[in-house]
Amino acid sequence: MRDRPAPQFAKSLPSEKKISLAEAERAIYIDFEGFIKEAPALIGILVEDSFEQLVLDAKFSGAAAYKDPIQVKLGQLLVSDLLARSLNEERRIVAFSTLEKEQCMRWYGIDTSQRYVNAKSVA
Repeated sequence: MRDRPAPQFAKSLPSEKKISLAEAERAIYIDFEGFIKEAPALIGILVEDSFEQLVLDAKFSGAAAYKDPIQVKLGQLLVSDLLARSLNEERRIVAFSTLEKEQCMRWYGIDTSQRYVNAKSVA
């Protein structure tokens, strides 16, 4: 996991500002949580009626055991899997800013912009 500058990902592309109602209903909604200058520690994922939380950083695996337990999955693997699912199932990846897109590139080297929607730009 490496911190890569990703300033170009701070802006929304035109494709990130449009989503149909059908796409929105089927989308993969994500929200990273963590510290400002570190890779995301947690992610929440909502797909249709299914919500899950995962720990993305092994150093928080002890804390994950206290809630139901929460699954631990390395961030790069999880983001790679999310992008593959998005492509295979024709689902958009939605978050409420450009931050999640930036973090995917910055920390995991994965460009999600082809499937990404900034819901704040749509609203």
